[in-house]
Amino acid sequence: TGDYNSARALAIQSDGKIVVAGYASLSGSGYNFVVVRYNTNGTLDTTFDGTGITATDLGGGDDYAHALGIQSNGKIVVAGSATGNDFGVVRYNADGTLDTTFGTGGGVITTVGSYADSAYALGIQSDGKIIAAGSNAVNGSLDEFALVRYTSNGTLDTTFGTNGIVTTEIVNASAAAMRIQPDGKIVAAGRTSVGGFYDFALVRYTTSGALDTTFGTNGKVTTPIGGYAEYASALGIQSDGKIVAAGSSNGAAGWDFAI
Repeated sequence: TGDYNSARALAIQSDGKIVVAGYASLSGSGYNFVVVRYNTNGTLDTTFDGTGITATDLGGGDDYAHALGIQSNGKIVVAGSATGNDFGVVRYNADGTLDTTFGTGGGVITTVGSYADSAYALGIQSDGKIIAAGSNAVNGSLDEFALVRYTSNGTLDTTFGTNGIVTTEIVNASAAAMRIQPDGKIVAAGRTSVGGFYDFALVRYTTSGALDTTFGTNGKVTTPIGGYAEYASALGIQSDGKIVAAGSSNGAAGWDFAI
């Protein structure tokens, strides 16, 4: 739909239907969150908001959806950048309509800092709380990891960090992926600047949002792989608790897969 489309996240429902989230430039109205649902055979599921496609304008500027999660009750949560500058989270009912019990009319906009903020990853805890992870531009040029936790109704969870928000400075660091461990600890992965280049960066937090000092050095790990620019963009946790980060590494020969 629209003039420009980009799919950024995917999830598969328990019934096998496929949900994709991203953003689209709708004629005359800038970029909006867009969610599309497909049947198991790849056709549009027209029971989803009438056409298989739903678009949400959070108002005041461009909105970019980057992450997606499906709750145990079938509701769909999407996170990204709202108005181009803040964390944005929207929840939909299983039929694709906005869940008006969440936030304001189905959406929440959260200002993390004074400059541009964006969520790139999303996790749903077993108790229904929602965590969005991404970056906060500290001074307009340098970034830091940023996490925001919401209660199941979309209010900021004041038991997490400072009024629901946690920021972690490494060196020009941004989180692009996140997972919640079975014990409730939160692992975020992305990149950090080291010596003018970028390396993989991981940070682990306790359930309250404090740095987990049992992980790496005071909760932080940076890993050089050998290239000039290395970005972790995906994350998985094995059944034995080991953490796998995947992304890209740019060396003399070009861009490579990096795990």
